[in-house]
Amino acid sequence: MTSLIASVPQTIDSPPAPQPMSYEEYLTLDWTAGLVEWVDGEAIFHMPPLDEHQTLVEMLHLLMGSYVQLLSLGKLRVAPFAMRAAPAGPAREPDLFFLATENLG
Repeated sequence: MTSLIASVPQTIDSPPAPQPMSYEEYLTLDWTAGLVEWVDGEAIFHMPPLDEHQTLVEMLHLLMGSYVQLLSLGKLRVAPFAMRAAPAGPAREPDLFFLATENLG
């Protein structure tokens, strides 16, 4: 795994600047650094979320996940889980995302 994070100067107040890299390089990053997304040939590093944000995500996951499971609609995933909506599109890591049963393949 590439440990890009150790070589990038950062402070407590801000994440490292975006780093140019291929999607293949992005897939080899050391994920212990937290949320990293790949967009337009760059790895974008994000600050950790606040407690209020995580509380809301947990509540939405519980409510929406129960609904999705009860009606067998598909799967609801919570971060960390990188996804690409298009094969050549950006790799994002949304807080929550829904994958309908018909799209599970």
